[in-house]
Amino acid sequence: YVGLYNATVKLNEFLVFFPQAIALAVFPMFSRSINDEARLKYYLEISLKIGAILMIPVVFGIFFLGNDIVKIIYGSQYMDAVPALRIITFSMLGAFPFMIFTNLLIALDKRKQLLIFDFALVLINIAMSLLLIPKFHYYAAAYNTTFTSLLGFLFAYFICQKYVKFEFGKFLVKPLIAGIAMGIILLLAQNAPLFLTIPAGAISYLLTLCLIKE
Repeated sequence: YVGLYNATVKLNEFLVFFPQAIALAVFPMFSRSINDEARLKYYLEISLKIGAILMIPVVFGIFFLGNDIVKIIYGSQYMDAVPALRIITFSMLGAFPFMIFTNLLIALDKRKQLLIFDFALVLINIAMSLLLIPKFHYYAAAYNTTFTSLLGFLFAYFICQKYVKFEFGKFLVKPLIAGIAMGIILLLAQNAPLFLTIPAGAISYLLTLCLIKE
């Protein structure tokens, strides 16, 4: 079980690099704009928009192509890791805004509040792991990771709203629609080779974004 879960975690950690890069890129902009709420709001919203456009197709792609991805990277002996990979992939939907919100709070010098909810998340994760992992094994670990990631996003969202009034939900609608369109294409092409399905999915996603004018 440990080997299967480690396989999903390593792939997820690699993918989290992209939201980390976005969060690090906007941090200097946050720091320079702490006395200008309008500019701070602009940088925050544009970083959330870019993050959503980049991460949503990754989540949909891994969910529908998980079998092929695991087989190519780890081999057929790790195919039992696919369900856990599909679960833990959704943690990225919480991870990318969480990282951006974290850097915003650091720029605003709100480290104390950041540490409090980080500590709370650790306690929640430990409690859920102790309760669920003995019975549900690595599936529970994947669910715990995803749940605490999404919970961390909610904590950070409401704290950030205290200091900067911003929109977020509107940036998710169009990428989600495009992601669903991509998912349909991937589902229809699931028996095709991966070197064909990935470009087909990417093209369908970008084309849908263009059609709905994102």
